Amino acid sequence: MEEIRLKLNKAFQSEDISNGLVQSIHDAARSIELAFIEHSKSSKSSWFPKTWLGVDNNAWIKSLSYQAAVDSLLQAVIDVSSRGNGRDRDINVFVQRSLSRLLNPLESVIKNELSKRESTLYEWYSSDQNPLVVRQFVNIFESDPLFNSATAICCEGEPMNTSKSDLALLMLGLICLAAITKLGSTKVSCQQFSSMVPDIIGRFMDMLLEFVPLSKAYNLTKDIGLQREFLHTFGPRAAVPKLTNDHGLEISFWIDLVQKQLLRALDREKIWSRLTTSESIEVLEKDLAIFGFFIALGRSTQGYLSSNGLTDLDDSVNGIVRYLIGGSVLYYPQLSSISSYQLYVEVVCEELEWLPFYYGDVPSATTDTEGRQEVSKGEVISRVLNVCSYWMTSFIKYSSWLEDPSNVKAAKFLSKGHAMLSDCMKELDTSKNNISKDRGLPEPEEELDTGTELASFDKSLESVEEALVKLEKLLQELHVSSSNSGKEDLKAACSDLEMIRRLKKEAEFLEASFRAKAEYLEADASSGPLSPTGEEGRGKTGSRTNDIAAPQKSGSRVDNKRRPFWDFFGRPSGKNVEPALQVADQDVWMLYCMLSSFCAFKNTPTFSIEGIYKMHP
Repeated sequence: MEEIRLKLNKAFQSEDISNGLVQSIHDAARSIELAFIEHSKSSKSSWFPKTWLGVDNNAWIKSLSYQAAVDSLLQAVIDVSSRGNGRDRDINVFVQRSLSRLLNPLESVIKNELSKRESTLYEWYSSDQNPLVVRQFVNIFESDPLFNSATAICCEGEPMNTSKSDLALLMLGLICLAAITKLGSTKVSCQQFSSMVPDIIGRFMDMLLEFVPLSKAYNLTKDIGLQREFLHTFGPRAAVPKLTNDHGLEISFWIDLVQKQLLRALDREKIWSRLTTSESIEVLEKDLAIFGFFIALGRSTQGYLSSNGLTDLDDSVNGIVRYLIGGSVLYYPQLSSISSYQLYVEVVCEELEWLPFYYGDVPSATTDTEGRQEVSKGEVISRVLNVCSYWMTSFIKYSSWLEDPSNVKAAKFLSKGHAMLSDCMKELDTSKNNISKDRGLPEPEEELDTGTELASFDKSLESVEEALVKLEKLLQELHVSSSNSGKEDLKAACSDLEMIRRLKKEAEFLEASFRAKAEYLEADASSGPLSPTGEEGRGKTGSRTNDIAAPQKSGSRVDNKRRPFWDFFGRPSGKNVEPALQVADQDVWMLYCMLSSFCAFKNTPTFSIEGIYKMHP
């Protein structure tokens, strides 16, 4: 057993501690198997059937050895949690009861298998072999610095850091459950036990939120190989967010998580290699990740409508669903290739299987005159618009990628999608008062009418485009007719033209961004961050994050990051506008100042922008 202990210690020092535990289970199972074989030699009757050619007569004992090793591992965790002056603490009792309930079917299988081989065999195992293996696992826990806080509670009379020890005990249990998950159900060969493991993991993760925020819990579970289990456990919570003090931080966490998850998937499948565009690979992948999320939302919406028998819908609602699913093709036409688009859709939908956009939604049914149950069409459509609006506004407000002008296509996509949703709500007379109050999602806010400011900005951008086209033609004519001495000046003018084009691209990004953000900036100024109502994700336990005073994420990054730059250029005077429109004015004013300063800096007698117009009116 000393050799086994050394192997366990060596395996436990590996980079992934749960992977080390898997090897520990293999080694423990082998030692148990050898102990059974050795004990059989001293038995009066053979446990093994007669030898048959081509038959593994030890198969039953190999399977039982793995069952016994897993049983010993979890008993070691129970042993750690049930000793000392902390054994009656809530978290200790939770761990003991949860793991004991999980072990019941496994111990029953072990007892039945050994008892039918020999009446005294189970007694020998439970009094001799099992305590020995349990002790080996406990020794490993006590010798690992990661679990010092959990194992320290075994000492009577010593002061405890209860929060730290509780968290360490939970993580000890989760790491052991992660190792059992990686070992696989085939080795354990106990269907009832294997079917209970995911539920116990979910309970441990729910309890974990009593001690750490959601983002920290994700990192802890990801590090031990339970990322998939975390997503399936808290996916409903992402779809139906909880009402917490740090609600904005949680939404930001989910947005960041799905973006990175989709980005990794798209990079793995090299979707970008099928497209030929002027964007860099980084920009292209980020755009495709955002588009991909809304493809998954659109397909889920399509299925939700179909499952409620709504196939014949208004053009506006159908238009929104079509835009969510196929809007990416408008900005990247190369995706229209059937093979490319099909692969793209499969990748993003598979990656987001854990996110139930319409989780737990069962629309109320009404009874018609003939006694048949009918689902309210208005309620279903309201739910669809509410869900789509929630995710649109969440990306607009919390996606850091949209702050980069390079992602102008994604910003335009979201801006147009939000406008379509607002128009649809008005057309169908779906006001916020008609939206169900118990679905757990923020109510869509009314669109802000920016009036003449936006119209003026649109005209300005059109004028810039016309001017750029005209300038390009003029420069081409001058290039043909100019002498060699003037070509250097022409190159400088062409460089100026490229600079103006880049400024125009930034202006387009600003337009798409502030159009979508304007109303939410105003809402933040008047009523604070978005707050959903009611329903929780799993609803099993409360969350410590409710009580943690975390700084609120500003509804507007624009206020924090760009306003000093605008102030440097100054502001037009003599005009009072609403807060959201001030942001729009600042964006336009920034563009105006940049263009003016640029032209003034580059002003030359012959080849300035104004000079070209004078030469060629």
